[in-house]
Amino acid sequence: MPSSTNNLTSPEVKAKLRPKLKGYRARNDEDDTVRFLETCYMFLPPDGQKNLYNDIWACQSNDELHELAETLDTGLIRPLLANANHTPELGSSYSAEEDTIDLISSDYQKVLERLRKECLQRDGNKCVISGSYDQNSGHPDEALTGPLEAAHILPSVLGGPKDERKALSDVWANLYRYFPALRSRLKFTLEDINRELNAIKMLFPLDREFKAFRLTLEATSTPNRYRVKTFQDFATAYRRFLPADS
Repeated sequence: MPSSTNNLTSPEVKAKLRPKLKGYRARNDEDDTVRFLETCYMFLPPDGQKNLYNDIWACQSNDELHELAETLDTGLIRPLLANANHTPELGSSYSAEEDTIDLISSDYQKVLERLRKECLQRDGNKCVISGSYDQNSGHPDEALTGPLEAAHILPSVLGGPKDERKALSDVWANLYRYFPALRSRLKFTLEDINRELNAIKMLFPLDREFKAFRLTLEATSTPNRYRVKTFQDFATAYRRFLPADS
């Protein structure tokens, strides 16, 4: 089996998967199964690529390939993207929708408030990307300030109330399969979603771009150092908040 790398280009991905996917017959003009699987493969980490490669090659029919793509779409991608429209992080220094507070339990509000305080203390009252200080916390005179959020790295929707967790079990199974390091190296579980290790302080507008996957943080060769990367449709008005080398 060929080795995997998460720096593959689109032609390289197609070359790896073509022997299996070239025989797929689209159901209709809207069937993008092949392109979807190739795109998922390209953006997974190496160990996740290996598992998806195995899953693709284990499919014995068009229907099984289509079902695999559907599983990834509804059981991984859509739940992650749903966070882009999730309720604002109540307990942060800013909420654009105060009326939503009644929709969140008091216990969950306490969890978010604790998370906000822990992240503020750890990150020095600053946004880790822009360096802006939290406007409602201590900051130097003349420092740039703004509304900060405790931005979840893995989306907060994955840590739903106990009565919703059965519905999330398939999503977590897919997370562990295609991002194996979450369990094997980080020992990350659903209970960690609202803990300090899964959140960073971020300026409110950047948090919204982050949730919508228009802005990400890429690991570098230096431990705990990350590179800011933006994607198509990133709100260009916010580029002034990004590091010069991003």
